[in-house]
Amino acid sequence: MANCEAAWVAQCGAARNRQNYRLPARIDMNTHSDESPLPIETNSSKSVTVEGRNLILVDHGGALFLYENNCPHAQETLDPLGGNLSNGGGELFGCQRHGAQFVARTGECVAGPCQGEQLTGVAFTAVGDAIYLD
Repeated sequence: MANCEAAWVAQCGAARNRQNYRLPARIDMNTHSDESPLPIETNSSKSVTVEGRNLILVDHGGALFLYENNCPHAQETLDPLGGNLSNGGGELFGCQRHGAQFVARTGECVAGPCQGEQLTGVAFTAVGDAIYLD
């Protein structure tokens, strides 16, 4: 089995033995399509809130990643205007405040005022149309 310690990919988290992990929180998804277990389009992103934590859920090529919704530059949310933050191909997503660009798979800032810094990843498990924080 792949190393799941630092992996935020939902497929890796779902492969864990569910009986050995506590699931403290659930993100309820109100809508979903029959093609996808989550209501997020491929190569897109959206903000979600769990236990008072502002998070960004990112899909890149069908792999899911979850980050704290906190720009390392401004210490504010990335999406004050809401909506999708990802570019057309999904490999990058941006901060609406100052234009910083982050790599979807790593959270690393590759352009903008926080270049070289990184978003904080959040470990999770995806089951059906729900996401559980680990």
